[in-house]
Amino acid sequence: MKRAINTKVRLTAALMIAWGAALHAGCTTGDQKAPQSGARENAAKPFIFLYQTPAFTGPNTPRVSGVLAAVWDDGTIVRSASEAAVGKEYIRGRLTPDQIGALRQFVTDSGLHLQKPGGNVAVDAASVDLTLRIYGAARTWAHSPPHTLNPKIEAIQDYVFAIKVTAPESVDAAPYSGYPHAWYK
Repeated sequence: MKRAINTKVRLTAALMIAWGAALHAGCTTGDQKAPQSGARENAAKPFIFLYQTPAFTGPNTPRVSGVLAAVWDDGTIVRSASEAAVGKEYIRGRLTPDQIGALRQFVTDSGLHLQKPGGNVAVDAASVDLTLRIYGAARTWAHSPPHTLNPKIEAIQDYVFAIKVTAPESVDAAPYSGYPHAWYK
């Protein structure tokens, strides 16, 4: 029994190390083209995206949700103009290969990929989902700050918003104000 457990632990550790290496190396799905405009934006699959779900506020209060940020392999980034502008204002710009490499390294170094996907979300509270695409599979972690804070998600979100975006331009908020189901598949 003990030998079987040790073998399972070694296998799990080896898979987690490979997963971290794949994240850092940029393994994604075959659909690596970033969106340029229109319907293609919903069909493309970023290697990382953050999505905010609003708190339940009652029937007469608007609930604002949407993509916080998404980054594609070719360096395209779409993010809300600010963390307060989710679902309302978005920019699209470019990241350099060095910035993409640094982002992948930061995510790998955070160790989030070593945690079981999922998370703790408080009932009726706002939440943030972070999805990584590794070996073509989307894995999501979530938290409800400040009620159930995951410092790794928080750090990655802060890092993405601190990246200097080259040639930012305003884009229509409509494609990003709902959940991007096509990105998750």
